Amino acid sequence: MGPRQATDDKPSTSSVLQDTREKGFRVHQAKQIYKYALSVVKSAKKNDGKKPVLKKLSARVDKYDAKVDLENQLVILKLRNKEFVIKLQHNKDYIKNFVGMKWYEVIISIDEQGRVWISIPFRWEYNPYKPKNMISLDINLRKIVVYNGRRVRRINTRV
Repeated sequence: MGPRQATDDKPSTSSVLQDTREKGFRVHQAKQIYKYALSVVKSAKKNDGKKPVLKKLSARVDKYDAKVDLENQLVILKLRNKEFVIKLQHNKDYIKNFVGMKWYEVIISIDEQGRVWISIPFRWEYNPYKPKNMISLDINLRKIVVYNGRRVRRINTRV
């Protein structure tokens, strides 16, 4: 066995990371590629060893490798020692709603027709709806009991 070979025919983590680094990927990208490959192999083993089917090609790019400039409708991605500038082709009025919001990753996908899709998940604070009235339900095998704050109503479910 050579220094880059691990036991049980599984390549060592360091050899895979080194191979992906030699292909031009950054260190944290190489680590994510390795983790994703392991999860694909694990799911294939659970699926009776069938080959995994790639339905669409997609990649998650974090803040280290992407810049989102919503004012100029640009997404700048750093992949394999290159920088790609992608112009967003969405309505400017719609994009203005997201200016100033915090994003945490960019998901780039290529569909079967070769079109490139960009998804940008944003962080936002959820303000739940506060109901004016409250209804309490108690569901049992024989009865449903409804309480609306003033009166109790019992509904038989069995005849």
